[in-house]
Amino acid sequence: MKKIRSLRTSHKVGIIISILLLLVGVGCATSYYADYDFLKKADGVIVGKPIKNTEGEWFLPLDFETRVMHSAQYIDGVKVDIRNNNILLKALVVHVKRGREPSMFKGINLGKLSNGVYNIKYLNNDGSFVPVCQIEIKEENKAEEK
Repeated sequence: MKKIRSLRTSHKVGIIISILLLLVGVGCATSYYADYDFLKKADGVIVGKPIKNTEGEWFLPLDFETRVMHSAQYIDGVKVDIRNNNILLKALVVHVKRGREPSMFKGINLGKLSNGVYNIKYLNNDGSFVPVCQIEIKEENKAEEK
């Protein structure tokens, strides 16, 4: 009788552990880096005029237009990779969870940049990229979008 009871107990513990692992796995799958196809084809990435702060770092205002509206997904942040004069962007998409407000994502910090023209590109997960626009960084605290 004791062996049967211990098997039942270990079976229940196994079921509970399996359920917890499943829930943790589902929680991990609630965010991902989206390919450009997630965005509108024509104007998926809206780039504003770069702004230089008092420490000499540049902030780039960004907004995104997605193809699917009201999908319980929103862009929570952007991964940035600066390679020479190319600024590569990749949007982090998060599923809205009950009780959680979407973030108020406004743009990215580019850090200190040298004067020059920079190509803004959207980086897909397969390593390909989509050209978005060019920006010009100027020392006198002004920047112009081309």
